Amino acid sequence: MSHDPFRNEEASPVARWGNRLLLGLFGVVAAAMLVLITLSFVMPPMLQGMVDDFTEAEPIAFEAVEVSEAEREDFERRYDAFEAAVALSEAREPLEISEREMNGLLAQSDDAAERVRVEFRDGLLHAQMSIPVDSDLEIGPWRGHMRGLYLNGVAALKPSLESDGLSVTLTDFVVKGESVPGWIHSLLQHEIDRLDWLHSEDVADAVSKLESIRIEGDRLVLRPKR
Repeated sequence: MSHDPFRNEEASPVARWGNRLLLGLFGVVAAAMLVLITLSFVMPPMLQGMVDDFTEAEPIAFEAVEVSEAEREDFERRYDAFEAAVALSEAREPLEISEREMNGLLAQSDDAAERVRVEFRDGLLHAQMSIPVDSDLEIGPWRGHMRGLYLNGVAALKPSLESDGLSVTLTDFVVKGESVPGWIHSLLQHEIDRLDWLHSEDVADAVSKLESIRIEGDRLVLRPKR
């Protein structure tokens, strides 16, 4: 059966990797930022100030990514050939996934289509995110008004392979043009490391067939074991 990585109902391992990586990060950042804002309050009067530091009134507007039928068919052909060769331990050439193809995969997800955009540069995956906040932040009688605001930021990630699964290193997280403080960076990385899906059986089995996963130029490159 031919795999169509641009369709949710027939999601290939490549599509699952892309969605898990970015949607997982999306969820981690959304949850971690809310938790960290809460834990950061030393004095209640700081509440609204901290909310203002991390949120914005408007979301980031992402341009729609439309993948043509010809592009979809070309990607399917390359993926099917790579998958078959890997299964037979005959793969010699890597699979390269472009920014456009990755964003095309994400565009098929209702959760990510308008919230995440990916760029590959400097050996890192840069995920630009716009996360709506649907509740206010409350500590006792104090409230930080967050409902209807957005957490807008750019996470720079370095994917790599470990013996037990996929490793994702957060090298930077920028909010409102500024990198978050080191202690927030460390806590965000800790939250990413705790994600069970990074070391799940499915992911571990998939990456066990690869020698490396790297960002090279403007491509995500999956190199098979030889």
